[in-house]
Amino acid sequence: MTKNNTILDTKEFADVAREIVATVHTLSQNGWTPATSSNFSSRIKRDGELIAISKSGTDKNSFSIDHIMVIDKNGEAYAPLGCKPSAETLLHTMLYEDSEISSVLHTHSANATVISMQYDNEKCIKFSDFEILKGIQGNTTHAITETVPIFRNSQDIDQLAHEVQAYKKSFPEMHGFLIEGHGLYSWGASISDAKRHIEVFEFLFECYLRSK
Repeated sequence: MTKNNTILDTKEFADVAREIVATVHTLSQNGWTPATSSNFSSRIKRDGELIAISKSGTDKNSFSIDHIMVIDKNGEAYAPLGCKPSAETLLHTMLYEDSEISSVLHTHSANATVISMQYDNEKCIKFSDFEILKGIQGNTTHAITETVPIFRNSQDIDQLAHEVQAYKKSFPEMHGFLIEGHGLYSWGASISDAKRHIEVFEFLFECYLRSK
């Protein structure tokens, strides 16, 4: 066993990994993480630079702790060495440049995917006056507008990460984004916060489609 692999034996990793697994099972039961789609991550320590993240190509219907690995802040495999993290790791590490973010969740629900391909000329979707908006961290009233930007899909994840990063710097209040034909990314100060945000957005997406 290499020195790096000892992180996998720590209580900190085990606690985070178990919470990720439980969250993935909930999201999967809702039909938001079909087949090998979606990816999930969390800082191992609140202020740490090591990140637990789902391995590439894992079936979320049978997701377990064995499907989680550790990367460093640059997205490089830390433990186990040689494992391949999610293909979209750079989108996670880019978001973790914000010290307030401790968990990033990415889902592939049908509603999010359909909406991501129906955006208007603003390349975003906006939600106002929904009571459930108070479920998003920092929101204290329904009387606000939550904007979810939509980015064109690309296999060049580095370029896509830079596009999202530039948008987030201009609009730091955003809590999630869509990728065209792809799905939803959201995050929070904890895994539970990020999960709650996913649930809020999925409810809003369903309301949007039902109103069409």
